[in-house]
Amino acid sequence: MRDLIGMVMCMTLALSACAGDRAPPGSGLVGAASISEADISRHIEVLASDAFGGRAPSSPGEELTTQYIEREFVRMGLTPGNGDSFFQEVPLVDITASPDARLVISGSGEDLSFSYADEMVTWTTRVVDRAGMQDSDMIFVGYGIVAPEYDWNDYEGIDVVGKTVVILVNDPGYATQSPDLFTGNAMTYYGRWTYKFEEAARQGAGQPSMVRVGSVGSSALANDSNGIHLVVLCSSVVV
Repeated sequence: MRDLIGMVMCMTLALSACAGDRAPPGSGLVGAASISEADISRHIEVLASDAFGGRAPSSPGEELTTQYIEREFVRMGLTPGNGDSFFQEVPLVDITASPDARLVISGSGEDLSFSYADEMVTWTTRVVDRAGMQDSDMIFVGYGIVAPEYDWNDYEGIDVVGKTVVILVNDPGYATQSPDLFTGNAMTYYGRWTYKFEEAARQGAGQPSMVRVGSVGSSALANDSNGIHLVVLCSSVVV
């Protein structure tokens, strides 16, 4: 939802910036100088109202949002940039994990079972009917980082080809708050999930699995990963 709110906030600024007619007559204010607190507040009040229901993609709130933006563009005298339309069709696929999904880890003659949402979360961006993994060897690779400039290589001497790698979130400096590791309390890109997935792929791992210490139900991992995921079919989008 943060990304969607950010998009709407940017659009709010765009609407305010285009509303040059709201600047005092004869003021000569244009562009950023023409943006007023009143204009921004007016747009936010409408877009953040309960009637818009959060503005999630593919929801009635999204339709209300696009209709509102179109009306504002027309009112400002703007002309469409996509033929006779202000909009471009963007094909989306929604991917939802089954609430009955379970993670079972076997070893030393014992099975450990974890339930979806309460004890683990899972998601995929692969547009397939069903995604999962079975009988995959797991191997712990610490933070999953290869950073020569910090003399750090979690994959050194480890064969992870075709295996599921288990990775800690964050980077060593941010996780330990030590100023002597990486950049200390300032998170580097090495601590981001995207980097860890990219590095796991470079190392030939079959599946990356992220580990977050603490309560799953209250963590950013659960908040970001539960529910519906929307995937844009990029080959259909023209920029």
